[in-house]
Amino acid sequence: MSRTKKAMLLIFTSLWFFSCYNNAFNEILFRTTDDPFDDVPATDSLTTEHTVYLSWKEDDAADSFYLMRSFDAISLDWTCIYEGKSTSYTDTGLIDNEKYIYRLDKTRGSKCFEGEKYGYGWSSGTIRDCCESNDAPENAAFLEYDRICNLPCVGFVTDNKEILDEDWFYVTVPPMR
Repeated sequence: MSRTKKAMLLIFTSLWFFSCYNNAFNEILFRTTDDPFDDVPATDSLTTEHTVYLSWKEDDAADSFYLMRSFDAISLDWTCIYEGKSTSYTDTGLIDNEKYIYRLDKTRGSKCFEGEKYGYGWSSGTIRDCCESNDAPENAAFLEYDRICNLPCVGFVTDNKEILDEDWFYVTVPPMR
């Protein structure tokens, strides 16, 4: 092997070693070959008035996430409200008492993977009550005095979906009562 070829091989090997060591090519060399998986955005419509908090899982196979939104209707008209690599988004400035459908699309290279499952959110002036999180029997709140609680029940046209914020309470009953 000539001296020039040896020098070129040494330079290439050194560049490859140090670039992998510094993670410059790590994403390209060791990336999964799988397609992005279908994911549904998790929604939280009760934490802040007129705001929907959305989150989804990290996907190493996806280059970018596209969060799509539509008003709840028989025919969905999608608009992209977020594009990027983050796994959460806060949808603010929403119309009062309006229902929204969310879909998460992903890309890998030039190929788009459209989400098949939907997240459901709504805009309301009602937020979580002081008893949350009492949505399950094991988290029941002690009912020691009169309480006023928010119990939203929202029906969606899309998929005939209903969301009910179920609240659980318990009381202590003294003997002989």
